[in-house]
Amino acid sequence: MKLDYQLSRLANQDLENIWEYSFQNWSKKQADKYVKQIIIQIKKVCSNPGLGKQISTIKPHHRMIKINSHLIVYTVEDEILKVVRIVHLTKDIQNKK
Repeated sequence: MKLDYQLSRLANQDLENIWEYSFQNWSKKQADKYVKQIIIQIKKVCSNPGLGKQISTIKPHHRMIKINSHLIVYTVEDEILKVVRIVHLTKDIQNKK
């Protein structure tokens, strides 16, 4: 069964920040492409939520999966894949809410 997904307010903000950073440092085309790649990865996880690595010691019931330079942090609740954050690999996810 394929799950629907939902981005948290913070995950939406993360995507906006990723787009803006990519736009400022590369181009609109690259920013659009990278955000699209992230969304495609989220949709893949919707088909198989177990793809991500469990991070229960950091966030109970959460998983994360890498896409290029970012980690998608998510949980599954009520048949919905809830994307909590999309953080850069250099960020400390233990302190992200």
